[in-house]
Amino acid sequence: MEKHKATRLLGEASSSGNIHHVWKSIWGLHIKRKIQHFMWRCAHNILPTNLALCQRKVLADPWCPRCGVELETLDHLLLRCPDSQLVWKCSPLRLEWPPHITLDCFSEWWQYLEHLFASLEHGDKNLQLVCYICWALWKSRNAWVFSQIRQLPPSISSLAVAEWIEFSVALDLPPRDQASSLPSVSTAALSHVSPPITRWLCPPCGYIKLNVDASTRERAFRAGIGIVGRTSVGAILFIKSIPLFTCPSPRVLEALAVREALQQVLFGQHRNIIVEGDAKVVYQSLNGAMQPPQDIAVIVQDCRTLSLSFNSVCFSFVPRLCNGVAHDIAHHALSIDEARVWDVCFPSWCLHSHQSDIGSLYPL
Repeated sequence: MEKHKATRLLGEASSSGNIHHVWKSIWGLHIKRKIQHFMWRCAHNILPTNLALCQRKVLADPWCPRCGVELETLDHLLLRCPDSQLVWKCSPLRLEWPPHITLDCFSEWWQYLEHLFASLEHGDKNLQLVCYICWALWKSRNAWVFSQIRQLPPSISSLAVAEWIEFSVALDLPPRDQASSLPSVSTAALSHVSPPITRWLCPPCGYIKLNVDASTRERAFRAGIGIVGRTSVGAILFIKSIPLFTCPSPRVLEALAVREALQQVLFGQHRNIIVEGDAKVVYQSLNGAMQPPQDIAVIVQDCRTLSLSFNSVCFSFVPRLCNGVAHDIAHHALSIDEARVWDVCFPSWCLHSHQSDIGSLYPL
């Protein structure tokens, strides 16, 4: 019965008039051309999902390669799979999909989004981010199927946002202007606004987030590493400031900061970790998106080995604006002579930085 239903859904198509409206809407968005074409393929339900390939006699297994419990339809892949649901919840949009809204009829889904964002001042930016998240979900699915690289939902969401911001910069649309105007939308209340993506975002429930950064003072031949751990409600767990009496490259320092952060929580009670920083090459290397440069290859391997000691570890690149506290802690390390850890009482300069980092949405 389930397979029969999936087969019927796969064959359904929206009316040409609705599809024309949808395509005109997508084509008018300021997004990458390849993502526009990807969304066109979604609109016509011609992505090579496992179910679609099974229908074409290419594969024998129509099930979702991630959860393994449902048929991999387009709707399941992008909206219903538990991993996908968490990606949408982790994103600045904070979307939860009601049962009656499905991708089985793409035009209805898209018109639902247009209606959902219609009352918002910058609804087109929300639609742009929806497309980038769908694209990131598809890339993540393929990374798992073809390379056995598993990306966690917070990482997928962060990568989607980062790619969206990068393209905005390429179009001379400052990411601060783009992101600060992007409200959060839920199906429960359109008026709800969650943290803009130019601010630090709380990790999902059950995770802690470690923000790391590095700073240098080349003339004094000194460097510093800063680490802050915070919970899913924004509370500070600990702060660590580490002075170094050497001055390697910024990339090496950023990689060392990640390793120090993992070592700091290695024997603690928290087993689901998100590590965030603003060194793009380091996080691409940690996530397997590129071959690690030679100067950080050993450190990257150390980090991957350490991550095996946890239930899950997500390495996430974020803009500098989202990493304010770690930046200040790293700068503070330049003025001290030995490593310091605060886990009960925190210095006032850090508390002010923390408040600025997350805004008034999260109390200290």
